[in-house]
Amino acid sequence: MTEVKERTPLEAVQKAREIWLNAIKQSDLDEVERLYRWALSSKKIIETDDDGGSGRPKKKAKQGHCGLDRSDYINASEKFALLLCQSGRCKKAKKGLASIGFTCRLAKRVLDYPDGSKESDDSPKADHKQQKAPPCTIVDNFLSQAELERLQSVFESTTSNYWTSHNYAVEPPSPYFSYVLSLEQIETNGFGFIGELIQKVLHCPQLAEKFPKLPNTRYVEMWAHNRPHASGHQLHFDSDDEGRG
Repeated sequence: MTEVKERTPLEAVQKAREIWLNAIKQSDLDEVERLYRWALSSKKIIETDDDGGSGRPKKKAKQGHCGLDRSDYINASEKFALLLCQSGRCKKAKKGLASIGFTCRLAKRVLDYPDGSKESDDSPKADHKQQKAPPCTIVDNFLSQAELERLQSVFESTTSNYWTSHNYAVEPPSPYFSYVLSLEQIETNGFGFIGELIQKVLHCPQLAEKFPKLPNTRYVEMWAHNRPHASGHQLHFDSDDEGRG
């Protein structure tokens, strides 16, 4: 392992992000935290002559935001706070977030949700009849094996034509893009495999039950992402909001 002291604070932050985006085990995340902690606690040291070149001993002074410029400092602080929140330490992230101007954040149940595989039948559960129905639904086994494999051939590899043709990038994230198709176009031109999937959605009994207005649909929007879990996605109301703070 390369010692942190051999890096500059900026290099440590960049390395932390690289490891985080490719993390596969807890030790990777531990290293990410170590690098962020060091970078955010380091101090940029500058040497100056006592009187501008008099030959007197030089003084050492601390300068800047922990050795990072303001923009890099805020970005690293945000990432470090997210890491804390995602690992059950939301309270520890509060002070750091407040110091860079945050007044609110997503709830713990969003940032640090439980692993469903660890839940048992004996675990306490709320009365589902009293819970408000969620605005979305999941349909198990909606795709056939052949349909799934075809989609995988298009989207699974980060070097596939769909991503390269759109200059898709994870960091920094590439601009958002999507396709909007009218059902009139689909009914007239078919649109091949995508058209078949859209028709399958429109005629799915589970979806028709969940969304009674589904038959009134006039347009379909389609988009896809291929990002590591740590890259996240900006919360926004519509495409026009993307990029806003």
